[in-house]
Order: sequence, then C-alpha cells, then structure tokens
Amino acid sequence: MGGRGRPAVAHLEVSFTDNFKVAGGLFASVQKGSSFRFDQAPVGAELWLPTGAEAAIQARLLLVKGIRQHFTSATTTSSNFTWLRNRKERQHYARSKQ
Repeated sequence: MGGRGRPAVAHLEVSFTDNFKVAGGLFASVQKGSSFRFDQAPVGAELWLPTGAEAAIQARLLLVKGIRQHFTSATTTSSNFTWLRNRKERQHYARSKQ
C-alpha cells in the first residue's frame, strides 16, 4: 500500500471473452482473446500518471485489414513531472514577486 492507505500502483485489465463488433463488424471487429493492461502510479500528492501498458490485439478493420499485434510500453514520468511542477512553481513565485 502507498501512503494514506492508497495502493502504490493501479491496474486495469480487460480481456475479450467473445468477439466485439463495432458498427455490426463493418468498421471493426476485435477478436475473442484480445487483452489490454494499463498501469498507473501516484506522482505527488494527488496525481496519478501512466507507468505502463500492454496489449495483445487480434482485429479486423473495414472487413479487409487483419491485425495481430502485441505491444508493451513502460513509462517513467515522475522526474519529468517533478521538473515541470517545479518550473510551474518557480513561474508562479516569480509572478507573485512582480
């Protein structure tokens, strides 16, 4: 658990147990067995930012194009966010002094 009883990381997992059709399958059809996973972690006191994602997709677009993809993405945004937050605080401080 993170601070104040909050979890340190939040996960969202989605798995398709049946085919999912968009516009009756004319626009797209996501095949059974496709899955998605998204992770978030707290940065600072109140903000949660993405830390990673994974997807295994089998789909057909416009009844023509078949897609079979697996991707994984990991992100480290805390240092960038800290830099931006500090910059924003510096700008606010500079404006208040004028």
